[in-house]
Amino acid sequence: MPTEPPTEAPAVPPPGKRPLRLKLPIALIVIGLLLGAAGIVGFVLPLVSAMSGGEPFEAPGTHTVQIEDTGPWAVYYETSTMSGGAFTYAPAPPNATITVIHRGQRLPVASNTGMTMTVGSSERQSLVTFEADTPGEYQIDVMGDFPARTFYAMPNKLVGAVLGAFGGCGLAVVGVGSLIGGIVVLIVRLANR
Repeated sequence: MPTEPPTEAPAVPPPGKRPLRLKLPIALIVIGLLLGAAGIVGFVLPLVSAMSGGEPFEAPGTHTVQIEDTGPWAVYYETSTMSGGAFTYAPAPPNATITVIHRGQRLPVASNTGMTMTVGSSERQSLVTFEADTPGEYQIDVMGDFPARTFYAMPNKLVGAVLGAFGGCGLAVVGVGSLIGGIVVLIVRLANR
């Protein structure tokens, strides 16, 4: 009768030593870092994009702007700027009349002086908003008895940007939670090894 070689028992770690399982904590840490980074980008990018640019023009006068991004738009004026080490401030023109014309039709404009933004070394304040329903040329007339100054026509994406920033914040919070959870699980597993 042939004898079978004895089978070896599976290796059992010595008492008090268990195999270290690192997949979960490392995955949580990596996910946390990725979500945190995405959250920071998701917070900053919409705000920067909403407050950058704009098409500058001098007023009083008429300016034509080519609008591709339909939706709400705003007309801002430059309230203050720093140039060559000199600070200049210009209050809102008290008697400015702003009209917007598209395809021969005068569009409704809403007075809106509640939005301010800082872009580089200049500060801007909104005067009116209007709705650009279709792409094309829009004529913006800024009339009044005031010295020439710089105005801007730009998409009014501030509300969407703020909502996007809140979404980015939420993503960052989830990322930080995942990161902390991964670190805690790692510490517990190392302590119980």
